[in-house]
Amino acid sequence: MAWFARYATWIAACGGYLLFVGVVNSRHELITAAVLATGAAVWAWAIRQRGHRSFALSSAHATEWTKAVASLGPAIARTFPIFVAGALLGRAPARALEVSFRRGAEGGASDAARRASAVLIASLGPDNFVVRAPPGKDCVLMHAILPQNASRDPRWLNS
Repeated sequence: MAWFARYATWIAACGGYLLFVGVVNSRHELITAAVLATGAAVWAWAIRQRGHRSFALSSAHATEWTKAVASLGPAIARTFPIFVAGALLGRAPARALEVSFRRGAEGGASDAARRASAVLIASLGPDNFVVRAPPGKDCVLMHAILPQNASRDPRWLNS
């Protein structure tokens, strides 16, 4: 059945490219479509080979996602004037922060899900995002726009 998924990926990538390019009467477009579809199929295969990490989401994950989505509106309102000033003046205050972060067990499904959720939640708002979460270190590098440095929960990277 894996061969079916490979062929389906290749056909979808090739057909999608030809659909968006809108030209099928050119030999060059057919060759380009075949090369890009082959690259997409190889990429999908590589992801499937390395994608056997298990994740276990809990109610704590849902709670943190809900809080993050609820705080998105106020975060946009706080940063909008800073973005306008940056667009008008050509610069905006930004800084790199090293924030403590509890990685947890590397092999644990719950800790893996928490790490992935925490990095995505911290990058959801317009005022900061995670640049790097080095493996084996209990910290992350964040890019922040707002001048105040809120205290963050070391498990979830949110304030």
